[in-house]
Amino acid sequence: MSEALEPTLFVLVKQSRAPPAAPQRLAAYFVLHGSIYPAPSLHAVASARLQRAAFQLRGSLEALRAGLRPAAEAAPAPPLPLRSEEDARVEGFILKVLHDFDAGKAKARAAAAAAAAARGDGHREDAVMAEAES
Repeated sequence: MSEALEPTLFVLVKQSRAPPAAPQRLAAYFVLHGSIYPAPSLHAVASARLQRAAFQLRGSLEALRAGLRPAAEAAPAPPLPLRSEEDARVEGFILKVLHDFDAGKAKARAAAAAAAAARGDGHREDAVMAEAES
């Protein structure tokens, strides 16, 4: 178990310990309220948030393009749901773990590239990726 925010969230990290001194992270999972989920990459989280923001922005621009209704005819906007402190803590915790996991993968790729260069394989991407994944 890598991290924990008891009693609702636990983070598990799958590691390869080929050289015992430098374990390599292979995957991350989180257990939320008793269900196990694979952790998304930091790229996937950022992409989903940007897509959601773009969708909301597109809807707003379409409403403006259609023309503004007089204030008397406009229905009040529904209130936005408030995030609880626990939701904000869990979200911050997950983002920290994802950032740490991506940083570990980047270090492994850099080490694989250095090893490939030392062997004389050059900087071929397939040699580097094969070394990083093994």
